[in-house]
Amino acid sequence: MSTLSSGTTRGGKPSPPHEPTPVPPLEPAHELTPRARTVGVVVWCSFLAAAGATTLLFAFLDPAGFQHGDVPAWWTSRHTVYAAGFFFFWLVAACSAALTIYMAHTDRRQSDGSE
Repeated sequence: MSTLSSGTTRGGKPSPPHEPTPVPPLEPAHELTPRARTVGVVVWCSFLAAAGATTLLFAFLDPAGFQHGDVPAWWTSRHTVYAAGFFFFWLVAACSAALTIYMAHTDRRQSDGSE
């Protein structure tokens, strides 16, 4: 039997009430270790910094404008230069962020051993 939009079947009998399908409970979120959290912070922050730096650099400089003279073979495509610039900025920003976190978490040690 097919159900009509009024909630009755073609035979005129009321259709049984529809019960929602039970949703299984979600498992608790997996907590990250402090080291994994630190790596995530370094990678994400450096990614955002690299995206911003790449956007600013290539908003003002066109890679095609620098193709005068002897240029490397990989320089022939703008997309390749954009990608190389982005990964360079990402590497620089990741090194900077990692050094910052290292310095922030390193205890200050005095030469005489006293605090």
